[in-house]
Amino acid sequence: MPIILGKAIRLGQLISAEDDRAIIFEADEGLMLGPTPGLSNLPETVSMVKDKVDGIVLSSGQVERSVEHFRGKRAPALLVRADWTNAFRDETYFLPTRNVRHVLNLKPRDAVALGASALAAFLLVGYDDDEDEARNLETIAMLARESEKFGLPLLVECIPIGGRVTEMNYLDCAKLATRMAVEAGADIVATPYTGNATSFKEIVEASKTPVLMLDRRIDAERLLEAAEESLKAGATGVVVGRSVHRAVDPIAQLSAIHQLVHRSR
Repeated sequence: MPIILGKAIRLGQLISAEDDRAIIFEADEGLMLGPTPGLSNLPETVSMVKDKVDGIVLSSGQVERSVEHFRGKRAPALLVRADWTNAFRDETYFLPTRNVRHVLNLKPRDAVALGASALAAFLLVGYDDDEDEARNLETIAMLARESEKFGLPLLVECIPIGGRVTEMNYLDCAKLATRMAVEAGADIVATPYTGNATSFKEIVEASKTPVLMLDRRIDAERLLEAAEESLKAGATGVVVGRSVHRAVDPIAQLSAIHQLVHRSR
């Protein structure tokens, strides 16, 4: 019973009790890509966005540098990144990926010690080698089991990626990844926007758990439109990062997202 209550309390810190919606800001891109625009001074970025989001994802090494922004009754929930991947280093990156890899770098008990309200991890589908996908799923299942022991919610970002993923099969890949994550024990799933409300609704209905729209396939200019369509499809909210901190006016972008997500009902 205490563990069940602990998870419920932490989920309440992440998903607003007033409207059952959430805005999560990813500030952990440096773990995967090194120094990136908008995140060069991470504590400053966290300070600027904290009043407009419900949760912020950080790598474990950055928590101490930003801890002051997670204190207090109105502070955002802290999500700690549990894994690492090189999957986002495309051909435009100075060190493009040859083989997609995914590794665990933190366990649930470590996230609890850091004060996390939730754990965040990736589930990628589309690996060249099916064994890599199997290992990724094994990691997610282990995180779910271990997180349950600590009453720690698990957010799984489900991302189709790689040469086997095409525009023709993208929706099916997204539906596969989100359902796999739910079956493995995810409490919340996030996946990139699939192009229209009808297709995204298929993901929401197949997941049977809170679904967030992930901003990895859309430009900053298209973010609001995609978010609005996702919410109409039944999404619980959004996970934003690069579409905000790479925007011309990041705070204005985030303010508009906040207005849409939390006041559109």
